[in-house]
Amino acid sequence: MGLPKGRTNNREGRPLGAINKLNNNLRSEISEFLQDNFEQVKADILKMDPRNRVKCFIDLLNYALPKLQTIDLKTEFEQMTDEQLNETIHALSHLTYEELYQLKYDKKPDNE
Repeated sequence: MGLPKGRTNNREGRPLGAINKLNNNLRSEISEFLQDNFEQVKADILKMDPRNRVKCFIDLLNYALPKLQTIDLKTEFEQMTDEQLNETIHALSHLTYEELYQLKYDKKPDNE
């Protein structure tokens, strides 16, 4: 029998950034399957009724676009004047998703 729950022989755990080989192999297999069968999958999706097609499309977007996360702002809004707040809101409301991503991560999104 294995170790009791919460105990391990590797106290430092998996090294940071180590790749889970099983997941990596599975992802490769799924990716290859989808690439090989893309036209058939596309045709099957187009045959779906509109409600299921939209649901499928939304589900697939999760794999194509990075998840949106909240952005930590280090601005003290309480100390800003109303005019400064309005200028900040106006400036942020005109940024594209890519520009917001670049502000947060200091790089462009991977899907470009």
